Formats: sequence, C-alpha cells, structure tokens
Amino acid sequence: MIQDIEAKRINCVITKDLSRLGRNYLDCGLYLEVFFPEHGVRYISVNDGVDTLNKSAMDITPFRNILNEMYAADVSMKVKSALRARFNSGLYVSTSPPYGYLKDPADHNHLIIDEKAAPVVKLIFQMALGGAGIAKIRNHLNASHILRPAAYAAAERGESGYERHFEGKEDNRYQWSNNSVRAILRSPVYAGNLVGYKPGGGEHEKQETPLQAPGGMGGDTQHPRGHCHPSAV
Repeated sequence: MIQDIEAKRINCVITKDLSRLGRNYLDCGLYLEVFFPEHGVRYISVNDGVDTLNKSAMDITPFRNILNEMYAADVSMKVKSALRARFNSGLYVSTSPPYGYLKDPADHNHLIIDEKAAPVVKLIFQMALGGAGIAKIRNHLNASHILRPAAYAAAERGESGYERHFEGKEDNRYQWSNNSVRAILRSPVYAGNLVGYKPGGGEHEKQETPLQAPGGMGGDTQHPRGHCHPSAV
C-alpha cells in the first residue's frame, strides 16, 4: 500500500478504526500528520469518526492512538501471564504436538507418545549417539522413505496448512532437511520436558515473534520444566 501511495495510485485510505492503521501511536502520528498529507492522501476511520479533511475531528486522534497502544500492551501482558501460568502447571500450550507425540484425547494440554513416529525419533537419537552426523542421519531417513515431520502431520494427524507445500512435489514429502533433524536432537521435549521462556522485557510492539521450540511458548531464554510427559527416547 505504501508503494501504491508513493506511486500516486491511492489517494484515500479507509480503515474500520484507528487500531487497524497501527497500535504504535508514534507511527500512526507519522502517517496521519506527515506521510498522508505529503502524498495528498485522505484517511478515514469509520468507527472513530476520523477524517483528515475534518480538522476538528483530528484533535482527539493522538489520544485515541495512545489508548490503542496501551490496550495492545495490556492484552499482550495478560496473554503472556496466562500462558506462563499454564506452563508452570506443566501444561502443554502449543497448538500442535511435536513430531513423535500426540495430544492426549483425555487432556489436550498433555502429550502422549505417537507410536508411529516415536521409533523414528529414537532412531535419530540412536544414530547421533553412535557418532552419526546430522547429514548422515538425514540421508538415512531420506533413503528409508520416511515422511518428514510436516508431511507426517498432514497425512497422519490431518493438520491443515502443510499440503500446499507438497502439491505437485510428491517426493518432497520424504525429503528431510538438516534443520528438521537438528531441531529434534536439540529439543528438551523428547526427554519429557516442556520449554518455557523468560520475557526479554522489550516494548511489545518492537518484539518479533520468535520461532517456537517444540513444547514451548517462544521467547528469548528457554527454561525446561521436567517430567511433564513421557520421554520419547
């Protein structure tokens, strides 16, 4: 959209409310007070009754932006607090189970061994203990025609979002990567542990969502919690 505005293809931006434009009041102010006027763009927020052509309605806009940012920070803090409390109780909080595990049908916050995939996990660890490197393990898995984790999740657990990666590329279902093998070997989840986090303390809007370790909640420092589910190795 920014590129289209700079190319003079857009002269009006409409959002449901100001929070749809952004949660950071400084960035919103930059767009409303500098960028849009410089490029001859009219901005309308339907629910807030904001229209840059109506100067009187713009007087309260900076305060609305500040409130939106405070609201986002408050929601973020509450979500993290709830996740932390569940983790401290030994509950599995991620949406999908890691490769080699299933969610317990009687308690979706608890992991149980996936009898179909667990032997593959054990094989990976046994080969590593025997001195095999990641590339050698990967080549053995590929030669054995074993479904890679994403393909297994789609085929055996019916998880959506993976099939598009294999359309017209059937062989890719059995092509393990070094990263997949490395992630399994490094994950504490296979020893029966869950992985939580210690918040970094940065502003909510400036933090990027990190890749989540299996069984964890993301974040910058891992803190395993032991004996939460059966060990796969």
